[in-house]
Amino acid sequence: MAQIAMLLLTVPLGIYLASRRTAYLATIILFAVVLAVQTIVVHADTPSDINGTYWLLNAATLAVGLGLTTAGLALGRRRRTR
Repeated sequence: MAQIAMLLLTVPLGIYLASRRTAYLATIILFAVVLAVQTIVVHADTPSDINGTYWLLNAATLAVGLGLTTAGLALGRRRRTR
C-alpha cells in the first residue's frame, strides 16, 4: 500500500507544490498516514510480519518517495519557467 502511494502520488506532489519544504512535508504526511493504516491491516492479518524487515522496507520506500518528490520538483520548476 505504501509503495503504491509513493509511486503514484509523490511526483505529482513535487510538480504541483512549488515549495520544496511543503512538497517534502506533504510526502512525509502522506507516508505516515498510509503507513499507519498499512501497519494496522498487516498486524491484524499476520502479526508476525511486523519485524525488522518490514520497517527497513518502509524506510526504503520513504527514501524512494522523497527522491521521486525531488524529481517532481525539478519537473515542476522546469514547467513553470517555460
